[in-house]
Amino acid sequence: MTMSDNGTIDRRRASVPDVTLGPLAPALAAAGDGACVVGADGRIVLWNRAAEKMLGYPAREALGRPCCDVFVGHDDDGNRLCYQGCHIMKLMDLGETIRSFDMKTRSKAGQPVWLNVSILRLPEAGPSGAATVHLFRDVTADKELLTLVHERRGRAPAREPGHRAQSRPEPLRQARRPQPPRSRRLRHPPPTALAPRGTTRVRL
Repeated sequence: MTMSDNGTIDRRRASVPDVTLGPLAPALAAAGDGACVVGADGRIVLWNRAAEKMLGYPAREALGRPCCDVFVGHDDDGNRLCYQGCHIMKLMDLGETIRSFDMKTRSKAGQPVWLNVSILRLPEAGPSGAATVHLFRDVTADKELLTLVHERRGRAPAREPGHRAQSRPEPLRQARRPQPPRSRRLRHPPPTALAPRGTTRVRL
């Protein structure tokens, strides 16, 4: 991928639309995230070094190809996200704001890669019309860790065939020792006879 001084994509190395990015072109080329610029016809007009390292496609193989053929992205449920005239591109044509999303794709070597993708629209990008910037970063490690956590939380202990779940054992209660019978006591002591003075009072 080469660019002229005014930021126009040089089409001598690939048949790509005439797109002018201006000062944005060198910034995207040097970005740490993967950067892919797609013309109005859905073909790739810019593919930076970070995208090369992330997915394994050199710029000479990506430029001029439909972006859906390079990414072939799917969502978490396996639904296809990338196709000619995809839903994302239609929303961009309507002027809708697209929130970042996760997409599963594959590298050139066939390794699964999860990307977090952000979309920017460039309304005036040259004679061919609007262009769309895809910024993406590798989140494969985060996705795999999240999947592992969900699997462990939902994993039930293995049970043998015919094994019945046991109810939770109740704590043992200590048996009460038999108590000896208590003698009945009168609530009120019996009245005592008044003894004359000088005598000893005897309790019955």
